[in-house]
Amino acid sequence: MLWCKTEDVHNRSRPTQPFPDKPHLFYTTRLWQETKRILIPKSRQLTMTWLFCALYLWKAVHWPSRLEFFVSKKEEDADANILRSLFIYQHLPKFYRNYCPGVNKAGDPYTYCNLKFTNRSRMWGIPSGGDQMRQYTASDIFSDEGAFQEGLKEQLASAIPTLGLDGGIAIVSSAAPSFFQDLCFDVE
Repeated sequence: MLWCKTEDVHNRSRPTQPFPDKPHLFYTTRLWQETKRILIPKSRQLTMTWLFCALYLWKAVHWPSRLEFFVSKKEEDADANILRSLFIYQHLPKFYRNYCPGVNKAGDPYTYCNLKFTNRSRMWGIPSGGDQMRQYTASDIFSDEGAFQEGLKEQLASAIPTLGLDGGIAIVSSAAPSFFQDLCFDVE
């Protein structure tokens, strides 16, 4: 995360900030690297959404032909996370962007809910729902605020088989009574 930047909408004088150097972010990154399926119950303002936008951006830029799904309650929220990834991408040092195999050096790789790379990788933002990913083969799924998504159970039932053996899923959410809560605290 050394070169990653985030955007702090509360800081009027310096909205572009270095990625926070916090132990919980390093721990979560290590857990994500070692685990294909991860649930993160969280409180607000922990930078978890920014973290996962950066992690899946890294996969899309460095590995060819990835389809990274970003799921949220509404399509607009999913697009906001795609825009977070784009912000990180645009604020990487120029020498790094020139080095990355998937970086589109000419033109803007972003359209609404989509971020595309020259290595044929794509980040695609979609709203929650049971059949949103059924016909696609996802490389990974990042589900933001899973506790507030209607149809999360049905969505996972249709999406997880598309991941195959190597695909990963990360569901991050603030606390709320929901299927996400049941998943997090199921001890069976």
